[in-house]
Amino acid sequence: MDDEPQAAEPILVATLPSDVSATEYACIDLCAETNKEWPAENVCVWYRRCPGAATEVFAMQEACPHARISLMESDIEDFRSTDLGASASLQGPCIACPAHAYVFDAGSGRCLTNPSTPDARRHSARWKTWPPYYLCPLICSAALPFDGSRATRGPACQGRRTIPCDPGRYPAWAVETPKHIEVFVSPTPYPRSSTLAPTSREDANAIQLAMVDRALRRRYGDESDECAAESEP
Repeated sequence: MDDEPQAAEPILVATLPSDVSATEYACIDLCAETNKEWPAENVCVWYRRCPGAATEVFAMQEACPHARISLMESDIEDFRSTDLGASASLQGPCIACPAHAYVFDAGSGRCLTNPSTPDARRHSARWKTWPPYYLCPLICSAALPFDGSRATRGPACQGRRTIPCDPGRYPAWAVETPKHIEVFVSPTPYPRSSTLAPTSREDANAIQLAMVDRALRRRYGDESDECAAESEP
């Protein structure tokens, strides 16, 4: 993986519930219109959450490097755990442009299906899980834990001779915040790498066909299952 450049401070772009009952892939449209604090190019942020597994976050330029088509409606499939993923040295899930089906590795930005197409710019993305807490709205804006321990002084209390918020009193008036995940993205993109090995034509074709096959099965169902059901007495 590339070394992260000197980047601007990451910006909070999404707050998600921590509980998930099924595998979830979702895309966040990150731009100045959707987040007033975002100062950079439009970015697609994909996050993947699976029950019992760590959250994954990937951020990539929103305009396809091939024809500047938006990648917001892209198909996304993960082949990393398959033989195909190992053969192609995939570093993330695969993103297929909705216009011309050019496929990019979200983990590296590499264009897998056309060697002449520039790799997509990636942005550093990370996530953080917060435990449940109460937020003190009156004195110090401190995050007050649920476990009954005393909170440290918040920014507004620094230098004051006041006692930190009393856990025995704050549940009556503080704002309750459940356990959640926060997603952060850096406005500064990684530099494009010149060391990424090209994908073989055989692997690129196999990935592209596999993505089409999965998309059709997801949209129209598995024809083999329907045939098997019709043949049953």
